[in-house]
This record gives sequence, C-alpha cells and structure tokens, in this order.
Amino acid sequence: MNSFAIEGTDQSVTPDVILPVLHGRNGEDGSVQALAQLLHIPIVGCDMTSSAAAMNKYITKELASANGINVAPYGVHYAGDPAFSYKGVSDNLGATLFVKPANAGSSVGVHKVTSQEELDGALDDAHTHDSIVLVEQAINARELEVAVLGNYPSIQASLVGEVKPDGAFYTYESKYDSTSTSEVVIPAEISAEISDEIRSQAVKLFHLLGGSGLARVDFFLDNDTQKIYLNEINTLPGFTDISMYPKLWEKSGITYAHLVDQLIELALEKK
Repeated sequence: MNSFAIEGTDQSVTPDVILPVLHGRNGEDGSVQALAQLLHIPIVGCDMTSSAAAMNKYITKELASANGINVAPYGVHYAGDPAFSYKGVSDNLGATLFVKPANAGSSVGVHKVTSQEELDGALDDAHTHDSIVLVEQAINARELEVAVLGNYPSIQASLVGEVKPDGAFYTYESKYDSTSTSEVVIPAEISAEISDEIRSQAVKLFHLLGGSGLARVDFFLDNDTQKIYLNEINTLPGFTDISMYPKLWEKSGITYAHLVDQLIELALEKK
C-alpha cells in the first residue's frame, strides 16, 4: 500500500513524491523518511539511516573525526549520570563551554556556560530535549555554512556563506526572531584555499553519512589558528526565502524554483 487515506472520506491519495517541510524530531531524524520507505514513496532528501545519523551530533562527530574531519573537543553526558564537575570539564575543554542536546535543531537547548551553576542548569535543560548531551569546547571562530546538493557520485557544494550572529552565538532567537540583527554574508570573505577545503569536507561528510538530495553543513573557522572545525550537518535545512540554504544556491547560480525542481528530480532518481 502506498497511499494515504483522506480523513473523513473514503478516498485516498497516492503521491508521486513526498516533500517534507518538517524540523526536529519526527521530521528530520529518520521517522518520516522511514514511513516513506515503508510506503515505497520517494521522499526528497536523505533516507532513514542517513537522516538519523546526521541528526545525532554525537554520531556525526565520531564519524567525522574518524575520517579526518576536525571537530571541537567535547565530552558526553547521559541522562542519569552523575553531574559533571565544571572544574573537571573546564580543565580539559577550557573555561567557556557549550552544552547542547545530541538530537535537536535550531539551537534548541543550547547554552553557553562559564560556571558550575550554569553548567548544572544547562545540562538539566538540554536533557529535557535528549538523553544524550554534548559539552563542547568553545572556539573563538567565525561561523561558516555550505549547501550540498545531489546523489552520490554527483554531489556538488555551493559557495561558502558566513553567519554573523547578533549575540554571543547563533541562538534560536537570532535565527527566527523578527527583531534579530544577525547578518549573512555570501560569499564569505575567506581565502580560496579555505573555501575549497570547507566545500570538500562538506561533500565528504555528506557521502560518509550516506546523504542524498540536500544538506547544509556548518563549520567553525578558528580566528586564531585558521583551523577548520565541523559544527554540524542539517539534512532538512531552513527553506524559506530568507534561509541560508536557498540563498547559498541562489548566489551559486541556482534559483529557488529550479532548486525545488532539482530536489524532486533527485528523489525520483533514487527510486
């Protein structure tokens, strides 16, 4: 059966392709992708396995670091574990830390901490979103993003863009609040060598995760060392007219309408 019943009627609809417009749990964690797979209906974007792996920041970091892609040093806290000692963690990772749920998006549950009290509160809040929480070393860095498009082996990367948040980091409010003064610069003002390396790493990670269709891959560029660190990969990036993903492709020569057409074609191609 590859159709959906229309509630309140005896009718059903059989879609040619599913175009997900969902975020977070059940939207980009492999759940709806698994449903599409069970129904044998093509879906735009990554499949169940790659969506689930990419959604989990811990799995992504482990896969990336095992394959030569730098990640910020971090620790892992599981729900039910004894509370972390700020002194013990900061001795290893530095005085400023970022706490984030392993499975969440849009900076939900992310906190910048500099004390035991802040760490305790951040862990409690992050664990309301996920049982696995990462505690990362803060990096004095620029936030760079690149869009990826295609199915293996034909995967392409866009120009690199830079996010200039209006606060200490790119929070949920910085991304979505109408009063936000965060800026986006495309292309980012970086050297050709750094741009090429970021684009290459984005494509590599997308392939390692078994990605298909689309993703946005986010990096940090250390202001002091110029070292590149992976931040995360987003397999269902924002797609409004102000979102980074379509903006990156527009600046790279692909219009919004053509981008949607390509994504649908890529989904049908997988079938």
